[in-house]
Amino acid sequence: MTIRRNNYLPITFPGSITFGNSKYSIIPEYEEWENAKENCKCLGGKLVELETSEENEFIKDEVRTLNTGVEGFWIGGYNFNHDDDMEWISKPNQGIPFSDMHTGQPNHPTTELCMMIWRSFDFRWGDHYFDGYWIGGYNFNHDDDMEWISKPILPMPFTDMDPGQPNGPVTQLLPITSTRSISFGNSKYSIIEESAIWQKANESCKCFGGKLLELETSEENEFIKNEVRTLNTGVEGYWVGGYNFNHDHDMEWLSKPNQVMPFSNMESGEPNYPAFQPCMMIFRDFDFRWGDHYCSSQLSYICEFQNQ
Repeated sequence: MTIRRNNYLPITFPGSITFGNSKYSIIPEYEEWENAKENCKCLGGKLVELETSEENEFIKDEVRTLNTGVEGFWIGGYNFNHDDDMEWISKPNQGIPFSDMHTGQPNHPTTELCMMIWRSFDFRWGDHYFDGYWIGGYNFNHDDDMEWISKPILPMPFTDMDPGQPNGPVTQLLPITSTRSISFGNSKYSIIEESAIWQKANESCKCFGGKLLELETSEENEFIKNEVRTLNTGVEGYWVGGYNFNHDHDMEWLSKPNQVMPFSNMESGEPNYPAFQPCMMIFRDFDFRWGDHYCSSQLSYICEFQNQ
C-alpha cells in the first residue's frame, strides 16, 4: 500500500487527510515501490516524506486507526548510497532531518533500497525490497506477444519471458479509487470533480491507464448523462475526449483522429467556434449534450478505462 503527500489533492479518495500545509492519500491498492512512486507523481504529488516528528506521529496514528491489517505502506525514502542511511527522493544529496528508523534498520542496504513503514515495527521505518525494473517492452496489440518500443511492428528477435507471461495483455487497471467510479458495458469510468484544463485532464486520464471519455453509442451517452445529472454537483460541465483536429464543423475522438464519430449528441449550432474552441465538453446548460469550449478553461472531467 502507499501513502501520498502533496499540496493539493486532484482526486477525492477514501481516507484523505490533512496535516499542516499538506494533504495525504492512503491508497489501498497494492503496488511495487516504483509503481507507487510513479502513481503519486501522476496524481500531482509524491510518496510521503516525513520531515518532522509531529508529522510522523500524525501519520502513524492514522494508519493505526485504519487497522487494515496490511504489512505496511511505501513512503518516499530510498537508499541512494547503499549504506546505513536513507534519503528522501526529493533530496537525494541531503541527510534526513528527522528519523524514526527502527533499531537495526536499514539492515540490507545493498538489496533492500526502498523505505516503508512497517506494522510489525509499530509503523516505524525500515528498508524493503525493490521488486524489479521497467524495461522498454510494451504490448501494443494486447495479445500474447510484446514488442520493443523502438520497433512496435516487429516481433522481438529474442525473449526471456517467464512461463505464462504476459498474463494480463488486455487489462487496464484503475490504480486509485476516484470520486465516483461506474461501469457500463466493457468500460469503467471515473468522474473527477477537481478542475483542470483540457490538456491536463487528457494527460491525467492517460496517466491513470485510461483516456478521456469517448461516447461511441447513444446507450453509453445516455448512461453518462444520467450519471452526471444524478451527481448534480453544479459544475459547468465535463471535459471529454473530443477534439476539432481540422478546425471545421466536425469533431473527432482523440483515439480516432481520422475517423468520423459513429454517433453524435452535439448541441444544435455546435461546434460554434471551431478555430478557437477545439476541445469538447458536455455542458450542463445543454442538458449535457456536447459542445466545443476553450481548452484553457478549468473543468471537471471523465476518464474511461477498459473494464476488468
